[in-house]
Amino acid sequence: MRIPGNPRILLLAYLWTGISACQPGDGPVPAFSGPGRIAVIWHLGEADELPDRRLWIYDSAGATAVEIDDPREVRWLGPRRLLVGREIATDVPGELPATQLLLVTLDGSEPVAIGNPGHIYGAEPSPDATSLALSVDIDDAGESRLEIWSLEEPSPQLIARREQNLDEPRWSPDGEMLLVARMVNPDAGDDGGGLSFAGQSVPFPRLFALPSDLLGDLVPIRDGANPDRPAPGGSMPAWWDERGVFARQNSGLMLCRSPESGCEARVRVRDGARMVDARPLSADRALILLADSAVEHAGLPSEIWIESLVGGIPLRLLGPGPMAYPLDVDWTGETPEKGAGTAEAEF
Repeated sequence: MRIPGNPRILLLAYLWTGISACQPGDGPVPAFSGPGRIAVIWHLGEADELPDRRLWIYDSAGATAVEIDDPREVRWLGPRRLLVGREIATDVPGELPATQLLLVTLDGSEPVAIGNPGHIYGAEPSPDATSLALSVDIDDAGESRLEIWSLEEPSPQLIARREQNLDEPRWSPDGEMLLVARMVNPDAGDDGGGLSFAGQSVPFPRLFALPSDLLGDLVPIRDGANPDRPAPGGSMPAWWDERGVFARQNSGLMLCRSPESGCEARVRVRDGARMVDARPLSADRALILLADSAVEHAGLPSEIWIESLVGGIPLRLLGPGPMAYPLDVDWTGETPEKGAGTAEAEF
């Protein structure tokens, strides 16, 4: 079985002042040499086989495997601490696997379980790494709720809950607000908001903001390039910083500076590609996971890109390789700063 670090898999080579990457077969894979560290969860083997997932860390010292069985989600809590969601299979026919959240410290110590296994997903740490926002499935019909857990006690404490289908939570820079996605049926005559199938409207995800105590009303965010028209296909949260909220759309990565202003394009994706996820990488770059419809098993991401948010040249860190698909990615490093001349967000 090939694993990341093998010379035949395209991996990470990134210089802060000059960027380069290698292609499969180029020889030894150079280390990630920019500031900070990148975590990648890999699906190894054929896409339609039972997954063999591995977690690897890349930094200026090289590539390091983290021994966690069946990781499915990863987020940094600091330069040497990770939040990892581990999949736990069930013996009940037809029941979806559960997820066990783990606190992983990169010092060789044993991972520490956070809470009990459950049908939880999308766990996102607060900016100060003292709280988690996550979604919890509550039935087989797709109903879920949003929860906030405190990580400041020896065992996690539930501090807020909202019985509403709100997904992909992302924290505001001060930790006071959350950006979430909610499935919304289109209004009558709204040709950008949804589809109709057999006489039934098909909802698309839309962006909303709400206080991080989960009280109060949802604030809708106009996500179209024209504020009066919603973005075709909807929007999913990417991250929130001092400039505003970043969102994934069919056309690429968008920046929305205020709830009423609409969203402007920062990264465009090529025809036939789909942006699976996007994570910040410094103030003016982003890590992008892409799936390509031209690649076999196009449902899985097959490419990792570093994209400029200010019009620079993109770099493909990972291209389609032999039986290796990046499922999740996250970066930790220097705190992103506002770019010169960047306007404050109006949220």
